[in-house]
Amino acid sequence: MIVVARQSVSLRRLRAGQVVTVHVSHSTLTIDLDEGPRTVQRTTDLPASGEDRTVF
Repeated sequence: MIVVARQSVSLRRLRAGQVVTVHVSHSTLTIDLDEGPRTVQRTTDLPASGEDRTVF
């Protein structure tokens, strides 16, 4: 699981401990994964900053 701008996104246990890149737009989060990008709709309107880093 990752958390960006207080929104949780499940990435399954296969990615536990891995570092991923997340691109944040006004309405979506796009997560760069080995098999290709995964895009999810934003559920919050909070801004994301470079300091919002949580690794699970």
